[in-house]
Amino acid sequence: MLVRRFIVSAFGVLVVTGLSAQARADGTAQALPFSQSWTDAGLITVNDDWSGVPGIIGYRGDNLTAATGADPQSIVADGSATPVQVVANATVTNTTGGLVEVPGAVGFQGSGTADAPHLVIAVDTTGAGAVRVQYTLVDLDASADDSTQQVALQYRIGSTGDYTNVPAAYVADASFGPSLSGGTTAVDVLLPADAGNQARVELRIMTTNAAGNDELVGVDDIAVTGVLAASGTANPGTLAAGDATLLTVDVTPASGPTSTGITVTCDLTDIGGGAAVALLDDGTGGDVTAGDGTFSLDTTVAAGTGEGVKAVPCTVGDDQARSATASITITVQPVCGDGMIEGTEACDDGNTDDGDGCDFTCAFEAGFTCSGEPTVCTDDDECTLGTDDCLAAATCNNTPGSYTCLCPTGYEGDGTNAGTGCVNIDECSLGTAECVAAAACGDTDGSYTCACPVGYAGDGLASGTGCSNVDECTLGTDDCVAAAACGDTDGSYTCTCPTGYAGDGTTAGTGCANVDECTLGTADCVAAATCGDTDGGFTCSCPAGYAGDGRTSGTGCANVDECTAGTDDCVTGATCADTDGSFTCSCPTGYAGDGHAGGTGCGNVDECTAGTDDCVTAATCADTDGAYTCTCPTGYAGDGTNAGTGCGNVDECTAGTDDCSAFATCADTDGAFTCTCLTGFDGDGVTCDPICGDGLVRGAEGCDDGGTEAGDGCDDACAVEDGFDCAGEPSACDSICGDGLVRGAEECDDAGTDLGDGCDDACLVELGWLCTGEPSTCSPSAYCGDGALDAGEACDDGNTDSEDGCDATCEIETGYVCDGAPSTCLPDADADGVPDDVDNCPLVANPNQIDYDDDGLGDACDDTNNLDNGCCSTGGGGRGDLAGLALIGLATAALLRRRRRHLARRL
Repeated sequence: MLVRRFIVSAFGVLVVTGLSAQARADGTAQALPFSQSWTDAGLITVNDDWSGVPGIIGYRGDNLTAATGADPQSIVADGSATPVQVVANATVTNTTGGLVEVPGAVGFQGSGTADAPHLVIAVDTTGAGAVRVQYTLVDLDASADDSTQQVALQYRIGSTGDYTNVPAAYVADASFGPSLSGGTTAVDVLLPADAGNQARVELRIMTTNAAGNDELVGVDDIAVTGVLAASGTANPGTLAAGDATLLTVDVTPASGPTSTGITVTCDLTDIGGGAAVALLDDGTGGDVTAGDGTFSLDTTVAAGTGEGVKAVPCTVGDDQARSATASITITVQPVCGDGMIEGTEACDDGNTDDGDGCDFTCAFEAGFTCSGEPTVCTDDDECTLGTDDCLAAATCNNTPGSYTCLCPTGYEGDGTNAGTGCVNIDECSLGTAECVAAAACGDTDGSYTCACPVGYAGDGLASGTGCSNVDECTLGTDDCVAAAACGDTDGSYTCTCPTGYAGDGTTAGTGCANVDECTLGTADCVAAATCGDTDGGFTCSCPAGYAGDGRTSGTGCANVDECTAGTDDCVTGATCADTDGSFTCSCPTGYAGDGHAGGTGCGNVDECTAGTDDCVTAATCADTDGAYTCTCPTGYAGDGTNAGTGCGNVDECTAGTDDCSAFATCADTDGAFTCTCLTGFDGDGVTCDPICGDGLVRGAEGCDDGGTEAGDGCDDACAVEDGFDCAGEPSACDSICGDGLVRGAEECDDAGTDLGDGCDDACLVELGWLCTGEPSTCSPSAYCGDGALDAGEACDDGNTDSEDGCDATCEIETGYVCDGAPSTCLPDADADGVPDDVDNCPLVANPNQIDYDDDGLGDACDDTNNLDNGCCSTGGGGRGDLAGLALIGLATAALLRRRRRHLARRL
């Protein structure tokens, strides 16, 4: 960063701002240390609003100076009555005069209005003995402007009165020339001591309206701190080697935080002491009061220390790692007054008195003769010795070591030949003459005279008769005409013509003649009045419509406001407007006429009939007294006028003002809307009912199986029937096993799904059980269809179906053979007890399957077995054994098929 100028002090940082209490600003005095930068763009977001920056307010500075290019140091008047101003979130190209917020800084520039724009910073310096102010001025202007932009820093105690300029902070030009920006000027100063330990200090950073086009200068990195400060003294400060002195350093603590653990160390090398000697604030070693911030040390300038000025540098520090310096100056000189002439001494008379020939520095005094050691001095009487230089006219007076020459009365000078001598005093010019004011003073050699002027009498002396006025009017020595009035004046008189007459009033002059004020234009009638001359005077008459005495020195001729006075003739409702000397009557909008009671008055205008209304074509116009209304048709909205919102279609669907069913879609139309029921609903769109039997579950439907039959789980109103559970579209309904209701394919439902209780987990009756009722009650029982061969049953195939070999009464049907429990029944066409599929003579009874010739054809139907009488042998051949095995196999297969059917029913 380029830094062009620095104004630096050896102390810490401090910043403060103006504070007059106005709206949109927080002028509360801020505690130290105080700092403010402008990196946060959210501090100022609204024009002229400083409330987001506590302690700082910007003023435009209107009329604080009338000069262009004024030195801001010379402007110390309070500016808090000028507008609070700032342009928020501006750019560096902003040309508005006054204060602007730009990225990274707050800038100001003068203008014809903003004569002295400035920032005021309020701080509380309580506890701070020394206050340091720091800030950076930034050239923000990259334009071709090249003005001299002066910036000054000022302060005041409290919030009223004039400011005090801080000269060390003055910047003669904070800009860097045309087409340049970014240059910075650092300001770092210590305020005067009275700014410390104050409840409120206001700092003011100010620029002025420059000659030429003002440049924008930013103020950034403001900081105000209380700093550590110190000053040192020696008492006495001038002494001889070997003498004692008290070294003292007064320390002002820093603030924010307040200094603790302060130490003071001084280098006494120059006066023969140590290089690091501590001064104390504990009431010892010459310190008077412990803890008062004054550090002291009794010490002696070492004998043999040379003459001259000696420096004692001191360093001050605190526990907060802050430091300051102070320097004590001691002058070492020979011991004057000891009677010994030493060093630079010219004499030493054993004392340090002045006026005895050897002064307090042991130097010779003029007018004495001195000698010896100790030195003895005697006065020289120049008057007696004749060595004086007095004029002969002057008187010589001897004094110790010298003489004086006194001039005689009426003369002045030093009375010497070599000097001014004695010259005449011109008492008249000097004003020391005792003449009265009216008298004329005349100088003479060594004196003066006083002469009274014409019109006065006396000696002219203040101590004499002075000069008294002569009253010519009383004495009758005046020259006034009879009509004129004589007036005595100091030293003369006046002749005054009466009002309305002109002349000097004297008999030797023009006397007194009537004045025609109207012709001469000297009458004080106002322009509107008519002037009339009279002997010694005039009259002024106001025209109609005006009132007054017609005189400029009186009430003049003032317009009569007939409207306010109520002397107008405007009809009720008309507006009366006063004019110069008259008035007008205006009918309100919607009425026509001249508005006068004696004229046409004000009558209503029917805009609808006259066609002067502003209704759109679709709107209905209705005349009202003095106006009209435009009403949009149903389905449209607006004010109905061409100049207004007209009549626009209302989208009832979007606005939610339609009356469509929740199960319908709304479609806007011009001036209306339509409602269409959703798929699965039937109706006019305003009312939409779900369609039962379409396979879609809609609205209040609990199910929809594509039909309207009852008893299948979904009834004719598309409600789920008791004992069923329905899902899907179209709905599939299954009976609920375990709900105690026997529905659908269920044989039983005992309100449970346990096995072994007669009603299994598929709600089918288990073998050997009998179930009845809802919920079903099951008990073991012999019955046809249970698969068990009970007494009286010829078969039981586990069901009561007919035409499967075992009928509903568990009797074997004709043409079948049944075996086992549950029974397996197979076709047996010849009723010989052998199923057809293993019968070697299916159509001829052959119970034992005898096949004598073992050809696989039973003997009962085998005519080629060579047996007589067609009878089959009862012999072996092994076929009967095979037939028995076949029967066992058939029985087993039949049993397996039955079990598969039974399982299928359960599933």
